[in-house]
Amino acid sequence: MLQNRSTVGTALVAIPIGVEGTIYLAEYVRDTCMSRCIRLAIVNLAGIPSIVYGLFGLGMFVLYLKMGTSIVAGALTLAIMILPVIIGRAEEALRAVPTEFRTVPSSFSSILSAHHPWHSKSECCMQNFCCMQHFFSANYLRQRGSPRVLKFY
Repeated sequence: MLQNRSTVGTALVAIPIGVEGTIYLAEYVRDTCMSRCIRLAIVNLAGIPSIVYGLFGLGMFVLYLKMGTSIVAGALTLAIMILPVIIGRAEEALRAVPTEFRTVPSSFSSILSAHHPWHSKSECCMQNFCCMQHFFSANYLRQRGSPRVLKFY
């Protein structure tokens, strides 16, 4: 039961930060030396072993911020650990969106003041991210021979 709470807390923290950070990096930041360094740091953070993240979480959340050994400290540690993976997948999903799908909602939102282009990009990126997650997990389970996966692909 406690694992489910930690998993939900991790998803609530990591997915919005990862997807919105990806949208900002992919759509709004120019290709400069600093943006390339940030992308390189994200790729390098994806390769760090989980024990290092655990030690960081122990030092930062449990000892420094004095949260104690709680579900919140564990969820925040897991969120930091999966953030580079979410950013990488969301950036791939955002690159898969055709240019027409990016520009049309922006033009409509400039006409209608109720919408902001950020929302349409978030929704489009989130839908592609969920489709990619389903595709990769279905292919993985199909390769492993799981009987529960329907073979649509």
